[in-house]
Amino acid sequence: MTTRILIVDDEPLIALTAVDMVEALGYEAIEAHSGAEALEILGNGQKIDLLITDHSMPGMSGAELVREARLIKPELAVMVSTGYAELPEGFEEGTQFLSKPYSELDLFAKIEAAIR
Repeated sequence: MTTRILIVDDEPLIALTAVDMVEALGYEAIEAHSGAEALEILGNGQKIDLLITDHSMPGMSGAELVREARLIKPELAVMVSTGYAELPEGFEEGTQFLSKPYSELDLFAKIEAAIR
């Protein structure tokens, strides 16, 4: 069964690039452009194995999204992708962190670590 990844970024070009990379690596990708849109996808019963979210988004930060997403799906694997040099405050210990910009190899390694 294919791993299904929900990618959340308010910048459409960044989201599209991430989707393309994820699909090139052999995973299935679903794209959302806001925390609210991501929560709607998570709440409609779709199988999601991993949430990859940007941190700095208008309306709902990545940390807020992760907290809300885990109320819907507590076992959800999570990765934060951000331009910050380190994981911003507000995330649980053990949250995977991927610094932008990243390579396909970096993305693959972090996805595998997150879903194992």
